[in-house]
Amino acid sequence: MATRPGWIWVADVVERSMEPALRAGDRLLVLPAGPRGLPGLRGVPPVGSIVIVERAGRFDVKRVAAAPPG
Repeated sequence: MATRPGWIWVADVVERSMEPALRAGDRLLVLPAGPRGLPGLRGVPPVGSIVIVERAGRFDVKRVAAAPPG
């Protein structure tokens, strides 16, 4: 799935690692975050937030466990 920074897109959950919060087949509305993201999402996500990260060409759904050091 290709994405463009600053665009809102939809992702389908395909694995079970986030159950029961997210189940396979659920659809997520993904809002752009980071330096070029939506104004309210440009900082560090709060602990407990669900985020999508890109690693080695795939997208993984993760829950923020702690703020980054520093």
